[in-house]
Amino acid sequence: MTNITTQKLGLVGILLLGLVCIIFLGCCHNQSTLTDLYGKTENPISSSAGVLSYKAVIVKLIGPVDASWITTIKQAFEVSNCGLVILWLESPGGGVADTKILAHQIDVLKVKYKKTLWVFSERWMMSGAYWLACSADSIFVSPAGMCGSIGVYMERIDASKMDGAAGVKHIIIRSGDLKAAGNPHMPAAPQEILFFASQVQQLYIEFIEYIYKQRTAQLYQAYFITHGEFSKTGNDVVKFLIQIADGRSYFAREALDLGLIDGIFYFDELVYWLKDKGYKVYTVSGIEINDLWPQ
Repeated sequence: MTNITTQKLGLVGILLLGLVCIIFLGCCHNQSTLTDLYGKTENPISSSAGVLSYKAVIVKLIGPVDASWITTIKQAFEVSNCGLVILWLESPGGGVADTKILAHQIDVLKVKYKKTLWVFSERWMMSGAYWLACSADSIFVSPAGMCGSIGVYMERIDASKMDGAAGVKHIIIRSGDLKAAGNPHMPAAPQEILFFASQVQQLYIEFIEYIYKQRTAQLYQAYFITHGEFSKTGNDVVKFLIQIADGRSYFAREALDLGLIDGIFYFDELVYWLKDKGYKVYTVSGIEINDLWPQ
């Protein structure tokens, strides 16, 4: 953690320019003010009664993060007369490559279609799924849910002793010490462990940077509420993020207090809240949602 802290405090200088008015963004901890942020940004549609209303489309995504999700996500962004897309994530996370690709593609869709994106989770939104969630304008978790597990890990299997017990010996002919690194039929050499550890740390730094870039306001507000002030450099907020991003998961209430999410709703409460504000809520296939997810 110390190395990561000293290496990446410089990112604050790039991101600090947009923080002047940060203390005034108290809406991140107040569900009732969400309309002030998003209610007037949606594309209005007319209801059958001729009353102005708004359209939200929800995409449900379950399982490990998968780059193929972009197909359904893109369909939601392409729905006409829709200004709010909500991704319902129930995921333990996933591979770094799929996660980074998806997060980038979602950022592209948001710019292309100029639509607001929310993420909701009822049970769990961990690791790569949280990375993906940070591409959203707002993140919501149910009172029963958890999120976090911010970090990166890899597993290096050493089956060389098992091979020996079976009377099998693998001879690896390679051009350099790190060629064939990770081969389970070789004992893990110290330089190999150091190499993989440096890669894990690089990916962790990318994870932290993305959270910081996407949720700067919420993190500064959370830090201000708990500490009363922050330094002019903002280094203490970066340290705060690194401290909470140590791999642990958080229940919804604590995640909200730490600035990791923006509100707490059960799914039906989220739907009722949207309907109360004049939204019509649909699945990506066009089924209207009135309370619970349609079976």
